[in-house]
Amino acid sequence: FRRVLFRSLLQEFLIRSDQEGKVSALIVDEAHKLSPALLEEIRLLGNFEASDHKLLQIVLVGQDELDDRLNRPELWQLKQRMVVRMSLHRLEPGAVERYLRFRWNKAGGSNPLPFTSAAIAAIANWSLGIPRLINAICDNALLLAFSQTTSTVDLEHVKGACTELRLSMPNARPRQTPTANRSEEHTSE
Repeated sequence: FRRVLFRSLLQEFLIRSDQEGKVSALIVDEAHKLSPALLEEIRLLGNFEASDHKLLQIVLVGQDELDDRLNRPELWQLKQRMVVRMSLHRLEPGAVERYLRFRWNKAGGSNPLPFTSAAIAAIANWSLGIPRLINAICDNALLLAFSQTTSTVDLEHVKGACTELRLSMPNARPRQTPTANRSEEHTSE
């Protein structure tokens, strides 16, 4: 009964939002951890439609295991409805500084970037180019610099951040750096 009520309320909401010219989206982070049954439920939410378009856009965000999960035979219907697939791979060491500049500017930071070149190299090394780790290291290093009332993040701040995050020494792990790619799968509905 609850499931039917929820779907009815959701459908009313989606129709009302569509009539107001709004686009509704469901964003599911950590989707690689979802069971096949739950992914199937999410697929069914994609069935809400107007006469000529979907009422709900669904975005699944997850790690590489999500691809493995979507390749299961029982999730074939979900996989065939996917229109765009994107993968974000590790950044090359030279791309880390560009990534930091982009994020710093988007956050409203002013030039110059507060990280020294040694700090940037250490961030690239310790993070292995993984954007989520880059973000965590930078957040912690910025906090350490702030706590020391300095506006410059140096190598010691990065080392301290990595220690707090319990990251192993960068030379202890092999680095693989595939290039970023974007692949699109277009399907008819």
